[in-house]
Amino acid sequence: MTSQRVPVFEYFEAKDNCSVLLTCEHAGRRIPPELNGLGLSKDEINRHIGWDIGAEAVCRELRAATGAALFIGRFSRLVVDLNRPANSPECVIGVSDGTEIPGNLGLSEREREDRIREFHRPFHEKLAEVVDETRPSAILPIHTFTPVLNSDGVKRPWHCAVLYLEAAALGKRCIRFLKSYDDILVGENIPYRIEPKRDFTVPVHGDRRGIPSVLMEIRQDLVESADGQRRWAKKLAEMMRACLPSDLG
Repeated sequence: MTSQRVPVFEYFEAKDNCSVLLTCEHAGRRIPPELNGLGLSKDEINRHIGWDIGAEAVCRELRAATGAALFIGRFSRLVVDLNRPANSPECVIGVSDGTEIPGNLGLSEREREDRIREFHRPFHEKLAEVVDETRPSAILPIHTFTPVLNSDGVKRPWHCAVLYLEAAALGKRCIRFLKSYDDILVGENIPYRIEPKRDFTVPVHGDRRGIPSVLMEIRQDLVESADGQRRWAKKLAEMMRACLPSDLG
């Protein structure tokens, strides 16, 4: 595989002495030219299987409101899923929500390792360096989820969700705050759960280092528009000020 035309990640340092680190592993939907779109149409790549719709925009608004540091992944989760361990079958996935990913099927071990080396490893090595150097008071990954999966057709009613493993106190504090809004249905460790063998940022960069870390999920139809992105960034900024360290802008 050839060298990348753009970096695997973008990192924005904290402003105004804010000690919280935001991450957005599924922000991007780029696919390097030599992978030929992984054999998918643009419509498929633009679906939720290719990226977390609205997540990057929410993160940028949230950083502007709070001064938090921000670490963003630039390439599609279909190239390599940055929130999966490198040895997980889901790190380079062959089928996502019923869609076959032709460019990921039948990869040799060397081809798979090339993906890990060029995309997964640089992202997490730099993120680990940032975490160890800055020692954030909390890590807050921002993700979004589809209102319904093609694979099961079950509607997901939650407007947002808070996922946590070791940081139960922080997670429950965030949930209590979000439930104070009458118009928000909040999920707790649903529609996903954080599992050490399946997830990466929270258990590895947060829990393993003793840094409180909770993952925020927002339903994608609520953050498809700029208005929705600003609205949810405002709600999360209020949550951060109420539930996370008091040095937020």
